[in-house]
Amino acid sequence: MDFTGEAERKTNRGKRKENMNSTSGLMSFALLLVGLGGAIGSMVRFAIGNWLVPWLVPGNSNLSTTAVNVIGSFLLGCLAANFPDRSKSVYLLFGVGFCGGFTTFSTFSLELLEALLKGNPMSGVLHCLANVFLGLAAVFLGFMLFRAA
Repeated sequence: MDFTGEAERKTNRGKRKENMNSTSGLMSFALLLVGLGGAIGSMVRFAIGNWLVPWLVPGNSNLSTTAVNVIGSFLLGCLAANFPDRSKSVYLLFGVGFCGGFTTFSTFSLELLEALLKGNPMSGVLHCLANVFLGLAAVFLGFMLFRAA
């Protein structure tokens, strides 16, 4: 009988199982970070859209979406510049999670459609251009300001 070979097979199986458990543990931790960041980002977005912007600029419902998209684009640019390895915990928490829950591109698209359906194409076009160009400028600015030297 080959006891050494049997012991090696058992050891290797144990290592494979251990590696799978540590990988799934890391994935669970990553999901937790993304979920936590997303929850916080969503709450901050809700607060800005329902309390801060209406208090600062009454009557302008699109401004909150534009503000959130520009701020979120800037933050994501800052994070992307500092964390080229997108698997880092800080990037997962803030870049994927917080910015994903905070920014509102789907809301932006719905608001654009609603402006068009209400017969306000100029308002819709201005809203679209402001979000796209200001968002691009903000992500560029954030990336350039915080890029690792």
